[in-house]
Amino acid sequence: MQVLVSAQDGRHRAQDLQSLMLHEEAVRLARINPALVQQAMDTVERWLSTGDSRSSGLWREWQEILRKGTWRKVLGRTRRAQELRQASPLATVLPNNVRQSILAQVHGLKKGVVLGDASSPELP
Repeated sequence: MQVLVSAQDGRHRAQDLQSLMLHEEAVRLARINPALVQQAMDTVERWLSTGDSRSSGLWREWQEILRKGTWRKVLGRTRRAQELRQASPLATVLPNNVRQSILAQVHGLKKGVVLGDASSPELP
């Protein structure tokens, strides 16, 4: 028997999973290396200096999150956490190899994972 398990792409679930995974890793690295937090702060300041944007409110909230380290706000499953992740400077601090690894993992989930193998002998 084989079972194919895949991530549903409906309502951007796979994209949100990808975003969450990227942010979990970025937060883990930021806790280890505070220079990454400063790098994200610099990015937010640069974005804010470009002028008025619909994302300005989210970026200002990011400034507060980065200052206080209130990571739960962005690692949650709430609609607000999703909005914050979409306007995030934090994912920009990830090394490219880490980002690519996460993207590949999510891509694999989209394709599906086979559980079981029809060709293997049955267990007694």
